[in-house]
Amino acid sequence: MTPKSRHHLVIASGVRGDTCRYRTHHLFEQCLLARMPATLSHVMDRHFIDKLKNAGALVLHRAAWDDNIQRAVDIIHDRGGKVIYDTDDLLFDPNAFQWIDSPDFADPVRASLYQEDMRRHQRTIKICDAVMTSTQYLAEQTRSFGLETYNHRNAFSCGIFDQSSQALQKIRPESGEIIIGYASGTPTHNTDFEVSGLALRKIMDEYKHVTLCLVGPVKLGVVWKEYTARILRLPLVPWRKLPSYLSRFDINLAPLVIDNPFAQSKSEIKWMEAALVKVPTIASGTSAFKMAIHSGETGLLASSNTEWQDALGRLVEDKELRQAIGNAAHEEVLTQYSPLMRAEEFHKTLLRVTNWDFQPLETNRERIDRSNIKRACSSLDGSEISRYERIPSLLRMAGYSLRYRGVTTLAKQGWVYFRRLVSPVLPYQKNKESR
Repeated sequence: MTPKSRHHLVIASGVRGDTCRYRTHHLFEQCLLARMPATLSHVMDRHFIDKLKNAGALVLHRAAWDDNIQRAVDIIHDRGGKVIYDTDDLLFDPNAFQWIDSPDFADPVRASLYQEDMRRHQRTIKICDAVMTSTQYLAEQTRSFGLETYNHRNAFSCGIFDQSSQALQKIRPESGEIIIGYASGTPTHNTDFEVSGLALRKIMDEYKHVTLCLVGPVKLGVVWKEYTARILRLPLVPWRKLPSYLSRFDINLAPLVIDNPFAQSKSEIKWMEAALVKVPTIASGTSAFKMAIHSGETGLLASSNTEWQDALGRLVEDKELRQAIGNAAHEEVLTQYSPLMRAEEFHKTLLRVTNWDFQPLETNRERIDRSNIKRACSSLDGSEISRYERIPSLLRMAGYSLRYRGVTTLAKQGWVYFRRLVSPVLPYQKNKESR
């Protein structure tokens, strides 16, 4: 292996969507900022294996084991390289399946597929050399595998920084209305949202100028029917449009069921994205949010219904407090969650795992500000990242499943996909609270 290939990294995900974006596209961007030779790919990309022939290290994000993954790991190991398994969820522990709250799993076919994937993820970890996680909680859960474990927290990207900057320039007309918002990317957060539900309804009863804005697939219980006229529903939007949606909020919500291991696994993305547009967040007191938020300064933490109601009341009543917290969160996120910061951190992690002889990268953290981030981002070519937002196609995913999982698994996946298409999305859903 030549020195050039020995010092080359391939970053590949096994999934699509926002989690792939945060953990691989953003990571690739951080490598570019750190001037580390890296290639972005996807495990289902037809050129994935070819790209490994010039690599000395591999990051596998959410890659469930199959023959293709085994072959990739073997290629890297055969030349003395290292493989890092990256995860941002508790999907490697089959025993944790009981804690997932998803309407999808009412379908036994979908449930069995997911549990099979959990076992495959665990198998992938066992053939890797190190683990990288998005939260400290996940890092602690993976240490049982006996591998080196590193917590690489999420960061915003140059793209969302630019879109957030544009959203901040738009002047929002004064209307006297207070918009409390919640954005959900998947239907697995219905129970999480209801952590704040009772407090929200009491606040809406008390303050008639409060409107609730829900972005994405959130299903509400029948107890919300009387508030219909004051609930604004917006569809799930591409990430480039999200900052303009978040900037309409006066208060951003990030509720999670604290005693649920999957909720504890979640990172502080919801706080971070709102902070980029100077919107204050009220979040559940999970370990990740406690690490990110200085309660009362850069956000508010709530761990009980009383705390949620108090926090909501404070922000609804005090415009100056909303602005102060939003501004403080904005400054915090620019310095602590920038791609420049994470580039330095990942550079150090990679050197520890691989023992490559790169010079340590040192960033003057005190000088990280909007202008420095903008200057660094302007030097990047984001075309490779944009191209991988469209990879893999559904057809490619189907072909991959057929080749590496077999016709039975493909048939099950086809059934799940069809069922999602024909299943109606109801505005209200009966739940425990409505009984």
